[in-house]
Amino acid sequence: GEHELNLCEEPLQSAGVFAIVGNTGAGKTTLLDAITLALYGKMARYRGSVSPMNRGSADCSAEVEFETRSGIFRATWSQKKTKKSVLCLC
Repeated sequence: GEHELNLCEEPLQSAGVFAIVGNTGAGKTTLLDAITLALYGKMARYRGSVSPMNRGSADCSAEVEFETRSGIFRATWSQKKTKKSVLCLC
């Protein structure tokens, strides 16, 4: 499914510092994986040609929008399954 975490909305906007916490399996690392995947096209905990796509999925994607002094930017990454392999639309 689609999930959104907006750090520019309250209460996170004025927090200054925040923590990503939760029980084992809550999705903390998955959230960081999605951010690094969108920004860099790979995830640190998956080496080699391992795809982040679930076997039952036809496609997957990650998108991060961020702001710097130079402007607002959007980084995206996506993959779609073909009949024989995975096609990367990075």
